[in-house]
Formats: sequence, C-alpha cells, structure tokens
Amino acid sequence: MIRPSATDVIVRGLTLWLLAVACAAVVAGAASRLRSLYADAGFAAERIEGPSEDEALFYELLEAKLLIPRPDGGLERVPRDWPLREAVLARQSGAANDAENPLDDQTIQEAESKRRLLGLLDRSAVGAIVEQQVELWNQTRSLTAIRDDRARDGKGGIQPWSAYGPSGRPLPSGQLVPQTFGFVLDGELRAGYSDWLSIPGDHGEVTFHSEAIPGESNTLTLQLIGTPVRLPEGATSKKLLGEPLEGCLEQPVAHQIRVPIGTSTGGTTPIEITARASMHCAARIHGLAIRLEIDDAVARYRFRPVGRSRPVGRYVIRAFDGEPLTDPVGRGRPTLLTEQLGMLPLIGTGAGDSFSLTGMLASTVLPQNPLDVRLTIDAEIQRAAHEALSWGVERFREDRWASERKAALLVMDADSGAVLAVAGQPAIPSGLADWDLPAFSAAYPLRDPSSIFAWEVVDKHNTPGSTFKPVTALALLMEAEPEIRQRIDPVLRGLNSSAMRAAIGVSYDSNSFIAYRGAKPVPNFGGSTLGRYVNRPKRDARCIADDPDAAARARQPEPGFGLRLATQFSLNAWYAGVALMMEQARIDEYAERVAAQSGPRIPAPEMMLTRASRWIGIDDRERLDLATNLPVSMGLKRYSGEAHDVLFAQLARSTLATMAYNQHDWGARELVMYTTALNGIGQTISASPLQMALAAAAIATGQRVRPHLFASWNGVSLPPPDTLALPVDTELLELLRTGMKAVPEVGTAPAAFPRPLACRVYGKTGTAEIDAARAYNSGWFIGWREPAQADQRRLAFACMTTHATGSYRFGGTACAPVVSRMLQRLETPTGDAG
Repeated sequence: MIRPSATDVIVRGLTLWLLAVACAAVVAGAASRLRSLYADAGFAAERIEGPSEDEALFYELLEAKLLIPRPDGGLERVPRDWPLREAVLARQSGAANDAENPLDDQTIQEAESKRRLLGLLDRSAVGAIVEQQVELWNQTRSLTAIRDDRARDGKGGIQPWSAYGPSGRPLPSGQLVPQTFGFVLDGELRAGYSDWLSIPGDHGEVTFHSEAIPGESNTLTLQLIGTPVRLPEGATSKKLLGEPLEGCLEQPVAHQIRVPIGTSTGGTTPIEITARASMHCAARIHGLAIRLEIDDAVARYRFRPVGRSRPVGRYVIRAFDGEPLTDPVGRGRPTLLTEQLGMLPLIGTGAGDSFSLTGMLASTVLPQNPLDVRLTIDAEIQRAAHEALSWGVERFREDRWASERKAALLVMDADSGAVLAVAGQPAIPSGLADWDLPAFSAAYPLRDPSSIFAWEVVDKHNTPGSTFKPVTALALLMEAEPEIRQRIDPVLRGLNSSAMRAAIGVSYDSNSFIAYRGAKPVPNFGGSTLGRYVNRPKRDARCIADDPDAAARARQPEPGFGLRLATQFSLNAWYAGVALMMEQARIDEYAERVAAQSGPRIPAPEMMLTRASRWIGIDDRERLDLATNLPVSMGLKRYSGEAHDVLFAQLARSTLATMAYNQHDWGARELVMYTTALNGIGQTISASPLQMALAAAAIATGQRVRPHLFASWNGVSLPPPDTLALPVDTELLELLRTGMKAVPEVGTAPAAFPRPLACRVYGKTGTAEIDAARAYNSGWFIGWREPAQADQRRLAFACMTTHATGSYRFGGTACAPVVSRMLQRLETPTGDAG
C-alpha cells in the first residue's frame, strides 16, 4: 500500500471542506435568487443601487488576482485549480515541517472566495459575459488582418482569404477589428470592401493566402493591418500610421497594397502576403465593456455593464406626409427612400446605430403594438434640398480640399421652428461593409458623413462670416441700456458722413475700420468705401412694378448711411464700428478692473453680442434639443454625456465668451476691442446652420422659435415649443428686413435668384476667411422665403459650404445658387430647376 503524503492529506481535506462550503453557498444562492425573482415580479420594485453583477465580478477577479494584467494591456486568467494550489503552497511555505498543522481560517476563506469567483466565471451567465469581454479585449491588443475590394456589394460573403502560421498550420480568426484602425481608410470612405479576416495575437509571421481570377480585375486593392514582410511580385505598398497611443511601445500600423492581376482567362492566380502583427494599445474599443485608464503610469481597468438582450419593440418612423423612413414591418431598417433623400445620418443605419433615431427607439421601452413616429421632415422639401446641395458640391473640381469639403442645408418653418429638411454632404455611400462607417467616424470625426453637418459638427470651418451681421443687428436692436440705446438708434436709421464718423469712427470715405490706434484694419470687401453705396436702389423695379405702395417706399429718401445699406452690401467697416460702439462702455469698465487685478484672470463681461446670440439659440453653453416638444412620459431613450444623440445640437463657439485677463497680460483692453469688432462681422464665432436658420426665422417673424423634429407620436399630435416675441423696436427691425430683402434683388446675390422668385426671398450672404493663406473660404447664405399662397409655409434656411475655392469661394456663389435651386424646385416640383 502506498501511504499518502502530507500534501495529499491536506489537499483531500481542503477539497472536502471547500465542497461542503460550496454546496451550502449554492443552496443559499439559489434561495436568494428565487426571492429576488419573486420580489422583482412587480412593476414597482425598488431600484438596487450599486454595480451590476458583471461589473462587480470583473473587479473582484482583478482584486483577487484571478485576472492578471499583461504587459500589452491584455488580461490573463489563472487556471481553475489555482486557488487550491495557492493554498497548498501557502501552507507549505508557512509550516513545511508540521504536516499536522491545519490551514488557518483566513487562508481557507481566501481560497474559497477565489474558487467561488472562478466558478462564477465558468458556470454562470454573468461569468460568460465577463469571459467573452476579456477574450474580445485581448484580441484587440495585437493583431494582423486583411481584406480586399472584390466584394462589390460590401457585404463580404465567402471569406476569400485564409491564414497560416510560420509552421504552415491554419490560424483561428478573431471576431473583430477595432474601429481605431480606421486610419487604414486613408481618408476615403469607399464601398466594395469585404469583411476582415483578423488573426489576433503575435504569431511572429502570418501568411495570408487567396486566389484571384484573371480578368476579374486588373488590380486588387488590399487593406492590411500589420507590417508586410513578403509581397507578391509587382505589388506596391503604402504605409499608414495611427495616432501614437499612451503607454504603447509601438505605433499602430497598417498598409494599403495594390496587387496586379494577370489578364489571361484561364485558371486562377495565387496571392500570398506575409506580415507581422501590429501592436494596438487603444484604451477604449467601441462596443466592449472593458477599457483602460492610465494615470501616472498606473494602468486601471474599467468595466461598464453589458446590456442584456431583450426583444426589440417594433416601430416605424415616417416623414410628415406619411412616407415610411424605416421599414413598415417595424424592424427599424431604413428604407430606400431614406437613402435617396440623404437622411441616413438622422434616421440611422439600424438598431445598432445607437445615437440615431432608430438606435434610440430600439433602446426605448415600446408599446406592444408597433409605434408610429412622425417627423416634421417634409419629404418634398428634403428631396429638393438634398438634390440642390449635391449639385452645389459637385460643381467644385477635384482639388486638394475635396476630401475635407463638407456642406449642409437646413430648412425650417420660420413660424414654428419645425425642421422641414436637413441635407448634408458628403453623403454616406451605398454598399459599405459594416465596419467602415464607424471606423471612419472614429478616425475622421469632423468628416464623418454619418454626422448631421447642419447641427452636430461645429469647428473653425463653421465661422459664419457676414451671415452673422443680422445677429449683430439684432443685438443692436435688443440693447436696453438707455445711454447706449440713445446712441444706437440714429446710427441704425442713417447718418451723414461727419455724424457717422463722430458716432462709430468711420465716414463715407472709409474703406475699413480700425478698432484702436495701431490695430489691424477691418476692411470692406474689395476695399470699397462706404460712400460708394449711398443712394443705391432698395428694390428691383421688376419686383415692385405692380405694387404702388412698395414702389413708393423704395423711392423714399433716407437720412443717410445706416443699417439697411450696410446689410444690403455687407459692409464690414460699418458693422465692426457699431459693434464696438455698443460694447465700448463694458470694455472700458472691464479694462479698469483688469488693471487692478494681480490675482486670477477676470473673465470678460457678457457682451450684448454674446447675450443676443444665446437668446436666439446660437448658444455656447447650452445645447439645443430638437425633442423639447416630446413629453418625457413618452420615454424616448436619450444619450447625453461624453457623446450625444442626434437630437442634441453642438454648441456654438465664441472667442469673446472665453477671454480672461489680469494686469500682467499685455493689451487686454485692445484685444477685447479688436475681438469685439471681428465678432460684429462674424469672424470670431463658430455656429451651425441650424443656429443661423434660427436667426433668420427670428428676423422673419419677430419672435424666437425653437427647432423640433417630432410632429406626432403614435397618432398624438405634438405642438411646437412656445415662441417668444423679440424685445425690439419693430420699426428698426423693418430696416434690417429691408436690407435683407435687397440682397437677392439688388445686393450681393442678385445673380443667384431668377425673377419672380427673388421678389419673395430675403437673404444674407457670408464669406468667412478660414485659411491663413486664403486658399479657401467657408461660403454661407441664410434667409427666408415668403409664401406666395396662403397654404404655403414661410421657409427659413441656412446653407454652408466649407473649403470653398475658385469661382465658388464666396457665399453668393457657393450657397446662394444652392438655395435658389432648391426653392425653384419647390415652386415647380415637376420642372427643372436649371
């Protein structure tokens, strides 16, 4: 008989003890779970605060060192028998010469705790979630992947590639390629690529094999994640590097490879590419629960709960006229009409598109019957806007800015704020592989075609230029300080040359405005003097031939140069001068406080320009929400935090609102003065087309409106948000309207609008200088169209085109013709807009 060793006795005794404890724990756990199930059966169960089960298990595994960090950021789990073996080793190290000494309670408890955690990991639904997430996370730390452009429908099909290790053995493929490898797209979102074949881990070298049919294509374009070691004869390779990642030893690398294919008609051509893996240290992978945070060179893992699968309720999204924008069956897939209208960024590509309307509805607790959601979008207006904007962008030649250029056109009901159309360019191409769009979005967020350029993206290219001058005018009209108001009114009505110089520092002979001695001048376009525009026609005679009252008003003399003329011809010197005149007292008072402040910098005061902008909706502090007329009781799932859903608009950006100085900063007063003058002509602020359309609507109607997208919810009509009257003198507001009326008739955009359409259009052109080298501008046009008949809407609109070059580099040529083309199509829906 073989006598058992002391170690065998300890292991056997500990195993029996752990088994008994585990059985008791299982019984207690089952009873507890049953109680929870019964307790949660009602609808008013108390919410249990604290981490979710999967989150808690993940952290317990880390704390117990059952998940061990790897140098590359991955995680390794210990074997199932590790707790027992660890306990034995602890006993041996502590009492090697006393085999009869039992294990202490603390060691036994720790072993049981670890064994319980591994049991949860191996034999529970929560453990399966954690294990899956760890496996997926590890697959992203180092990988090699390949795909090509043979799958013309972009949906993959049979995988044309296989992978082998150095020994020639097949390698198992992974489940995902992180979207942070989107830089492999090299700035071009192109349809027709297959799905990836991904090989996780570092295998030294991976050989990819495929076969091409000669004559199918002269050249095969491949995308490779990793570094090629051997390429087919005649192949060319372009190296692409991702952003350097914190704590990563290597920069992520990918390649674009072009392989020539023979043109013979018989047989196939073998293709082999050998490559090394790319290290990948991205701290966050979209769709995974695990993320990594590095703080003072210490890595900390974070885990967010994984949503449990549940049946998705059925819903249909429709345009205002009832046209379905998602499939009538109610599964949330966008219809062909949605794609044709360019509405995929708003509607979404499916339930997995979390921040789109389809994704939000898929996450919402829906009624048993299919939910019918009707938007304010008018399919006819949307079609006209999409076609016109596409035409406008296609006019630009292929130049170095083609991949950067974006455009947007938004149309709203000026009286209610209902968004009637939202078009954007570039559009989402058809036939993309599932990976491409989110990967492109991650790599090139400012060019993401799934963004709604009309309100989701605001950067320096959104500088509105002269289309902001009507907002400056509204600020002048809203100024309530009596002393300032007394100086403003005569300037708005019109002054002669000497009186205007005394009031705002420019005369009829001025071609620029200088904010202070030594400042860079703010010139008029083309260097023209103000006096050149005195006594110009107010209206096109063809528009008022049949209207004696309008003709009489057009002949009425003015007291001098004022708001109407400055708006009609977009004169920078006048607008910069009046903006600074309005704010000068606030700037002087601020400069005195700065001169006495040696401590923390003092923020600049809230200027009237900023206050009026925020009041209208050009807000740099609070996001516009396009669902404010949807009651909270409807339960729509919203996303707001690090990322926002499509119903939240991006904030405006204002330099004036961020300035702060103390006495140690040179030239605080002068810097604020110059910035104020530039703000007056729209050069130190960024705004979205949605925000600029709100300004146009306010001027058109004399009231502030709020944008909204929902018309009805399951057959219940949703009223628009409340409006608020503009606190302005209506007579002075009419001067602004008259100036904007002249723009398409006899101002800065008469060539864009045919008659009689021009006679009902009010507008303002804008050309913002963005590039220091003046290689391109951002071109704008905002305004509204008055209805010709009682059943027509008053349409407010805003158009923006970035990277405008050549003959289309100005607002009057980049955007005014786009708006004109759209309106012409709406005037004659079955005709040609020309």
